[in-house]
Amino acid sequence: MPESNDNTDLSAKFRKALDDNRKWWTESRVTDALRDISRVLAEIRDLDGHDLDIHIDWSGGASENAFAMIHGSKTVPISGVLHIGNRKHLLAISTQEGGNSVLKLYMSRFAIDQQGNRNRKSKDTIDENIRAICYDLKKKDGLDTFRDNVLNYVAKAALIEECDTHDSFGKNRDKPREIRKYKL
Repeated sequence: MPESNDNTDLSAKFRKALDDNRKWWTESRVTDALRDISRVLAEIRDLDGHDLDIHIDWSGGASENAFAMIHGSKTVPISGVLHIGNRKHLLAISTQEGGNSVLKLYMSRFAIDQQGNRNRKSKDTIDENIRAICYDLKKKDGLDTFRDNVLNYVAKAALIEECDTHDSFGKNRDKPREIRKYKL
């Protein structure tokens, strides 16, 4: 393999890939959706009454589970996992459905680490089916409904946290515990 100290070709390929994806995501409004979702989660994170970790781990591209959640002919340029404390929901953004331009956010209806699935059998294939909620981000109430659903999950998690008077529910399991010594 020839050695090269010049990364110009590699840098040029990266810049082209970045520019191509930026153009596609901007035209399909994925970048707008990501900025809106980021803002909504920041607003929820900043609310008083909880100290939950709320974030999304996005992946450029669809996961196998994203296609189990979104059926049919769709284009899914990005998917990820929404974390609300220890609760995790699968997310995916669709930009094309049945040949039509759309901007839809799909969120698994249940926490993905506790969710069962439905399987469909067709000929020699068994397809997994993850139940999801669809938010049409081209409609005004799409993002608001997503925000309200996330807010409800955050409120439930905060209430559970509030009831954990003895650090027993997992949040603080990595903190060192005081060892009590008893006299016999």
